[in-house]
Amino acid sequence: MRRGGKTVGCLIAVLGVLMGTAGGSEGPQQICYARTYDPAHLAQHPRQQVTEISLAVAARPSQNQDAALRFPFVLSAKIRGRQEVLSLGGECGFADADGMEVNMPAAATLLQPDAVIKCGLDNESGRITLQRRNKGAAALLKLEELQHLVLRGACGDGSCTYDLMSGPDDQTFLMSRTADAVCAQRAIGIK
Repeated sequence: MRRGGKTVGCLIAVLGVLMGTAGGSEGPQQICYARTYDPAHLAQHPRQQVTEISLAVAARPSQNQDAALRFPFVLSAKIRGRQEVLSLGGECGFADADGMEVNMPAAATLLQPDAVIKCGLDNESGRITLQRRNKGAAALLKLEELQHLVLRGACGDGSCTYDLMSGPDDQTFLMSRTADAVCAQRAIGIK
């Protein structure tokens, strides 16, 4: 599987937490949001390419004991007309109401109902923002305008890539909080 080293590292870190093999007992260690778009929605948005999407963000101790926690993420999606699950990864941080990035040292920060989580992509193709809604029961995932996400799949030969462009129908995704196992299964292509 040809993936960037950071993507594989983020995938392993997040999946370890989601599957219960990492983390500690100091509080919540991860969040998972997902959505599968129904045929009616896709018919109303014929230019939308994303048919399924999930985002997992985990809290992980930094290698440096004095540093704040790291928040790796994995974004997984299925694209219209394709069967494979495509993913990418990177690291997240938090922003205040004015959009300024702030250091959040506690894993429980992931569950703050008004948290704005900003994530940088390991292929440097852009950023995504997750705005939590309804006390964390839902979240709006936004791709920055004029950005794109390079999603990769597990084809073995590196041919499973898709360049998801930020467009009118693929720029914001409303997702619901769901079980961590959903994000773990989607990230590794299990239905």
